[in-house]
Amino acid sequence: MSNFVTHIPLVSVLMPVYNRQEYVRKAVESILTQSFTDFEFIIVNDGSTDSATEILHEFATRDTRIVLIEQSNSGYVRALNRGLDVARGQFVARMDSDDISLPDRLANQVRYLQRHSEVVAVGGQAIKIDQRGDCFGSSNCPLLHDEIDTQLLQHVALGHKITRGTLFHPTIMLRSVAIQQVGKYRPDFEPAEDRDLWLRLSEIGKLANLPQFLLKYRVHSDMVSHARRSEQNDNALLAIADAYRRRGQMMPSIPKAMPTQQSKPSYLSDEARAMSAARSGFFRTANKYALWVLWRRPWRLRAWQALVMSCTGRTSVDRWGD
Repeated sequence: MSNFVTHIPLVSVLMPVYNRQEYVRKAVESILTQSFTDFEFIIVNDGSTDSATEILHEFATRDTRIVLIEQSNSGYVRALNRGLDVARGQFVARMDSDDISLPDRLANQVRYLQRHSEVVAVGGQAIKIDQRGDCFGSSNCPLLHDEIDTQLLQHVALGHKITRGTLFHPTIMLRSVAIQQVGKYRPDFEPAEDRDLWLRLSEIGKLANLPQFLLKYRVHSDMVSHARRSEQNDNALLAIADAYRRRGQMMPSIPKAMPTQQSKPSYLSDEARAMSAARSGFFRTANKYALWVLWRRPWRLRAWQALVMSCTGRTSVDRWGD
């Protein structure tokens, strides 16, 4: 472990890393250039086998706020808990190695938590970016505790239609005492460890989201929500069931014919990104994805719609078809 300094910072930023050489440099830079500076940056290198290790050591030698922990590969949740074991800040800010924090992220969250003692964790809105860093959409997460908690208990297997995110894990800042009180992350619920943690935290305090954009959230094929989607859905349902049990409530019954989530063909995903980008005003990205779809399938009406929106600078047009 390197760069462990004597000053006790207000914030501990926690980021696990495993083989993210193409993204990790921008992730680290986005934390080191924050307008708020009273933090330590705990990076747990979970046995990376690519050049991410060299990149992390390069940063650690240049900035004493970085606390670099090296360990053999043990998994995402265990890496998070290892970082929590050494975190000294009053607040813990989560960060992922493929995302980019916006410059005032930490300042906004610290200010909020200092003014709202009842809140144990606060997230915020995220701008969605692709592998190249092009923006194609944004989140619309609920702001207040009651709506957040209600959505955390929803699941497609229980008949709910999930239309938006609730809490983006890499936007979260938590009170250290709260996450220790509930027992940190639980490995048995990975890769839905965040849902499980939010539900437990919501039982000892309030959750919130800021209306401001705090992060650029990178969406790519290697991310957990894509690569382990089925397992994540299953463990999210287990976390919900456990929350109902703790609260002494009856969990809604699961329909015999549970809905399944199948992977969409790539052209449909690209088409969805084109429309999302156009509706969000990211016209250059919309143009890119619409043209890519139309090159392969020129009959796709939604792709044509996104292309028209991107070329005319309009975020909506009359619907042409399904």
